[in-house]
Amino acid sequence: MGCDIIKEDYYNMLGIDKTADQKTINEAYNKQIFTYHPDRAEEEEKENYRKKIYEIQEAYETLSNHDKKTEI
Repeated sequence: MGCDIIKEDYYNMLGIDKTADQKTINEAYNKQIFTYHPDRAEEEEKENYRKKIYEIQEAYETLSNHDKKTEI
């Protein structure tokens, strides 16, 4: 599954700035995962929520990995 997200948008997606520490990244990730969990969506929105979760996870994995984070 590919994702068309632009890497500079990772910070915006999690609602944090580029100076955020790991604790802030974790908190923002948990908040977004809770907000966009497919079980919380109406039936017609579930697929959109699944896509959003994938993007949030990609952003979190990138920003939590020091090597990947320095590439963006």
